[in-house]
Amino acid sequence: MDFALQSLDYWAILIYMLLMAGIGLFFGWFIKDASAYLKGSGTIPWVVAGISNFMALFSTFVFVAYAGVAYDDGLVAVTVMYCTVFPCIFAAVFLAKRWRRLQLTSPIEYLEVRFNVSIRQITAWGGIIMRLIDNMVRLYAIGLFLTVVTPLSLNEAIIITGIIVTIYTLVGGLWAVTVMGTVQFVVLICATLILLPLSLSEVGGLSGIYEKTPKHLNFFNGPKGVPLWLLAYYLMIVIKYNENWTFIQRFFCVRDEKAAAKVGYLTAILFVIFPIVFLLPAIAARIMFPDLPNSEMAYVAVSAKLLPAGLMGVMIASMFAATMSSLTAEYNAISAVLTTDIYKRIFRKQASDKELLNAAKVFTLLTGLVVLFGSVYVTVFGGAFEANKLFTGILAIP
Repeated sequence: MDFALQSLDYWAILIYMLLMAGIGLFFGWFIKDASAYLKGSGTIPWVVAGISNFMALFSTFVFVAYAGVAYDDGLVAVTVMYCTVFPCIFAAVFLAKRWRRLQLTSPIEYLEVRFNVSIRQITAWGGIIMRLIDNMVRLYAIGLFLTVVTPLSLNEAIIITGIIVTIYTLVGGLWAVTVMGTVQFVVLICATLILLPLSLSEVGGLSGIYEKTPKHLNFFNGPKGVPLWLLAYYLMIVIKYNENWTFIQRFFCVRDEKAAAKVGYLTAILFVIFPIVFLLPAIAARIMFPDLPNSEMAYVAVSAKLLPAGLMGVMIASMFAATMSSLTAEYNAISAVLTTDIYKRIFRKQASDKELLNAAKVFTLLTGLVVLFGSVYVTVFGGAFEANKLFTGILAIP
């Protein structure tokens, strides 16, 4: 199978990169203090924050890890991905307004107000480890995606992607992260909506899938469709997302408490609508490519087969967009905790705002480098989905 990109594809990717750089540089001019860099000064519109939150929560992980589940077992991947809906609704109903009311820069600040400084520090340091490992999996996912369609090795793809994401976050701050998340949402949805009918047409529609592999249209097929497994996984994700610093940060950055609740509801609605759009092409891949060496290559294999030159570049750009939104948001949130909860709280209590802004940028750079280095070792843990499940179970729940 030859999945090489054509010159038009590279042009599409280049245009996307230039657009991304322009947005980052534009909003970089407005970053005058740490509050603007880390939480957008609490003025970001709720629609932008909600779309950005949606993009930040899945990345290319969906098109690698969940696509692998869809290729192996079918629509149960949608059932598994719906685990993201309930944390968003829970947050919108119970937590969003309360988070906005606190008017904090970092979610970890709350722990000292509610408990004590020791709890704040334990959670900050432990949470940083969890977030770094989680982001290593995401960076690995986009690296794997790129290796299928470019001459790059996995390590080369990871290094290039990691450097671009780090520089973008470093320059633009949270405003650039959220606005670019909205732009990336449009690119991603357009690309996936083009691929969906093409992939279904290639295999004879849903009836064709049912004739050739009927179990793949069962929402509870395979080991991940077992009710007890799903119950445990859903509970794990509800806890993981509602302690996710990026998730909480979206409630900080909007104008008021009502806007914060709307962010949660909008994110939930988007996660109800789009998983089936994202994952049906990976199910069709089971028929088109019954012997893929790695099931996590399913989505990119379908894209490369069905999309013409230029559109394949748009698809690659949209996959990069998904991971870009996720990682830039994560880097910004980690930087907020390192700056506010560790650097300022322990080492420089009287630090000026300019010093805190510079510290936040340094911590963003360090975060990007650590994630880049660690992501090359994700294969040791069995791929993106298994690594994510393992790290979540070990670290996120505690």
